[in-house]
Amino acid sequence: MKVQSLITLFVGAGISLTSSSAFAHPGVPHSEGLLSGFAHPFTGIDHLLTMLAVGLLASRINPLALNAPRSWRLPASFMLSMAIGCMLPLAGHSLHLHLPLNVEPLVLASMIIMGVLVANPLRLPATLLASLVGFFGFCHGLAHGLEQPTGANGGLFLMGALLATGLLHSSGLFVASWVRQALVRAAGAAIAAAGLLLASV
Repeated sequence: MKVQSLITLFVGAGISLTSSSAFAHPGVPHSEGLLSGFAHPFTGIDHLLTMLAVGLLASRINPLALNAPRSWRLPASFMLSMAIGCMLPLAGHSLHLHLPLNVEPLVLASMIIMGVLVANPLRLPATLLASLVGFFGFCHGLAHGLEQPTGANGGLFLMGALLATGLLHSSGLFVASWVRQALVRAAGAAIAAAGLLLASV
């Protein structure tokens, strides 16, 4: 899947989600949900570095081809699973349900494991890798949905989070396409070390 197709897919999904909920909270500016969602992946170092790591890891599949379809399998797996995870708490808000979930340990674990995978020169089977990345994306989506600001528009929040996530994945892919793989592995080790440091705090 090309970059343009991926962006079109997720923007379209966000618009379709927004169409049914854009006016669910009268009086709330529409930008609140979109901007809150876009900002959320940048507000936690665990979210930010994990999403960058997905892009770095994807570069290992096709290091010299930023636009190659294979390079976007892992980011697409993460984003699709993240959207599903994010929608569960949003649906819970709409139905006045409370999901007693604490996914923060899993989000932190994803940062460490993704860093290790980027740093490790060995390659896992593609299906296993995509499944693991998808699981982590689901956990990050749950965290986003559970931490959505009160009164924010759910559809716009999700669309903003997806756009930010795609930007971070793209940044990882872009940087990795311009530097040596040794530096990519070093960045993965740094991400894993940062996760271990956070876990020890």
